[in-house]
Amino acid sequence: MVPLLIELVNWASKLALQQMSLFEKRHTVSDQNYSATINIAAISFLNVGVIVLLVNLKINADIPVVPILQGNYNEFSVEWYRLVGASLCVQLGLMVISDALTSCVWALKNFCTRCYDRKWTCDPKKTRKLTQHDYEEANFGPEIEMQEKYATMLVVALLAFSYGPGLPIMYLLAALYFFVSYWTDKIMIFYNHRKPLYFDEQLAL
Repeated sequence: MVPLLIELVNWASKLALQQMSLFEKRHTVSDQNYSATINIAAISFLNVGVIVLLVNLKINADIPVVPILQGNYNEFSVEWYRLVGASLCVQLGLMVISDALTSCVWALKNFCTRCYDRKWTCDPKKTRKLTQHDYEEANFGPEIEMQEKYATMLVVALLAFSYGPGLPIMYLLAALYFFVSYWTDKIMIFYNHRKPLYFDEQLAL
């Protein structure tokens, strides 16, 4: 239940930070996407990898207001890996599933939109639209969210490198994520999204 709640919080924070990046008034699209990528990656890693660690960590200090550093573990024991480590692995596994599932849902939605516009046929010459602009908006598909993709990749890599030495399965889950993400994004770019914008090397950090 907790990993699912964390995933929902991450999804909501991504939407909020994407909208907040518009108010920064960056000069180029690459600068805007770079800012959104850094913000989303930082908040997501803090939510997934840092807060879980701080909540379950125990130190000899009294912090009556903030419910952190008052957990049950003062070291990375076998019990910590069995409970907290397993929760982190489940969270990373949910990231693999949710990313691919989200792409499939959006692809199905856009497919149904195109079918409706083509009067439930596969003929691209049939359309309910009256202008060229409306036809392109209905059939070209949405733009791919590069900033969200890069941010999720950064979070997966940070989780694997941070907890992988004690949880080697993290490396396998990260490899599975990148494998699934590569093929789903490739298929989505070919068949669902419109041609992406040209970005410079700044977005790739």
